[in-house]
Amino acid sequence: LEPTLVYTPAMLRVLSDLPGVTHSASHITGGGIAQNLQRVLPQGLALTLERGSWSVPPVFPWLAHQGGITLADVEDTWNLGMGLALVCEAGSSADVVASFEQSGHRAWIAGTVTQAHEGQVAEAAKGVSGGFVELRGSWG
Repeated sequence: LEPTLVYTPAMLRVLSDLPGVTHSASHITGGGIAQNLQRVLPQGLALTLERGSWSVPPVFPWLAHQGGITLADVEDTWNLGMGLALVCEAGSSADVVASFEQSGHRAWIAGTVTQAHEGQVAEAAKGVSGGFVELRGSWG
């Protein structure tokens, strides 16, 4: 096990060095990836995340294997290594990633935000209705 990562210094650096590019942020904790992100995404928008766009720490596949389940089965519960997610201005992602990496964090571009299509409606997560979040692809 590893100590909890503190994202505050890196986040403050992004907010200072790249003003206005961060539209929302979500600390991915209990409830998994999609449910945490849909709460910070406005209704009418859709976020498509690509499974495999980041390296899942080895503890998660090991735990899933021990339980006889897949990573897709637990992405609604665990963060799979995505501790903090930012929704940023189009075209600013590479700068935000670079800023986080300069602060000593692993960072990556995991998905794309678009206008939601008809039928892309999210169920309320923890009592909050928000945008639609979908994970696509495979974990490798």
